[in-house]
Amino acid sequence: MKSLIKKLIKTFMVIFVPIIANGQIKSINIKSDSYPISIEVMRHRDPFNRESIEKLVIDKPMSFSLNLEEIDTYMLTQKDNNRFLVFIWDEDIEIHLKADSLDKSEVLMSPLNKEFDNYEVLAEKIVFSRLRKLETHISTMYDEKKNKNPDSLKVIQELKIERDSLMNTLGESYIQFVRQYLKDHPKSFIAIYMLHFMEITPTEADKKILREMPEEYKNNYRYKGLMERN
Repeated sequence: MKSLIKKLIKTFMVIFVPIIANGQIKSINIKSDSYPISIEVMRHRDPFNRESIEKLVIDKPMSFSLNLEEIDTYMLTQKDNNRFLVFIWDEDIEIHLKADSLDKSEVLMSPLNKEFDNYEVLAEKIVFSRLRKLETHISTMYDEKKNKNPDSLKVIQELKIERDSLMNTLGESYIQFVRQYLKDHPKSFIAIYMLHFMEITPTEADKKILREMPEEYKNNYRYKGLMERN
């Protein structure tokens, strides 16, 4: 469960921008807020499986193209900088780089960007909002403690117990959220991606929905991997 929670945290620490492709040449038009900037384009299947595609030195707006065989995540990184941008590539898109904050770069003209933005907002509201409120409350009570409030220590201890209990169920709550998202969005690649990324074994009910996914998704290794899980 701890590894699952770590994976959840990693999911929401990156700017994740979904895009889609099917054995076609697709391009990224790249601009930066300052030049020159050196970046590396990588295929990013998961945090432990990365493949270098191209190293670029960008001294003016440019275009980078790639033959995309299937839907997958990609990553832009900078040497000697731990910030990065993760995205999935679909159409001819634009990326506006922020040289000092690569993770805050903008990806434009991506059809699934809006869906994933909505997905994150929904996950925050349904799964994570209570935890955020508890953390804020605990922080407030620590301030009260500094101000010599005699009741603050007891309240902090009670809040920490509640927070720890919530953390113990957070992984399962998120899994339930992903399954519900699949039910509510039965044609969504984002649902496929999150089921696979979170290493969720689909139930028979999940597989029934997955079998009705668009044909273009069914050749994807993430879809195949899901359907092989028992």
